[in-house]
Amino acid sequence: MYEDSLGRRLRSERERRLITLESIAATTKINIGLLRDLEGRVPLYLFSNTNLAHQEEWSTRFADALAPFDRIFTSCEIGARKPEPAAFEHVAREIGLPLGAILFFDDTESNVLGARAAGMPAVHVRSPQDVRRAVGPWLVRPASRRGAV
Repeated sequence: MYEDSLGRRLRSERERRLITLESIAATTKINIGLLRDLEGRVPLYLFSNTNLAHQEEWSTRFADALAPFDRIFTSCEIGARKPEPAAFEHVAREIGLPLGAILFFDDTESNVLGARAAGMPAVHVRSPQDVRRAVGPWLVRPASRRGAV
């Protein structure tokens, strides 16, 4: 038997993964419009602590929500997990930007603190409004060509 974060008894690991995906889906529906608004204005990257089986499931199930991202980084592929400094350093190196030039969002406080300790500005996300407030400056400026400085 497994138990989720709300104390519900779950029959299997698969059921636990599906419950987790449902909570991601609820958040994703709220933020997908915001991602679409940001697309083409700023580069968008996703970094997830996950395993290959879970990644295969969510990357198919949420393909539409993931479409605005320029690249997706996963801990199982890079060999490091948030909040390890090496994880953030790897992503920054792959993107080609210094850590201080990447705005990081996460709903887990330890990941936010890890990003900040590594030198990334970071936002602890508790609601979609936290994200909208942080990206507000990019929403009011006209879209620029991707890659333009």
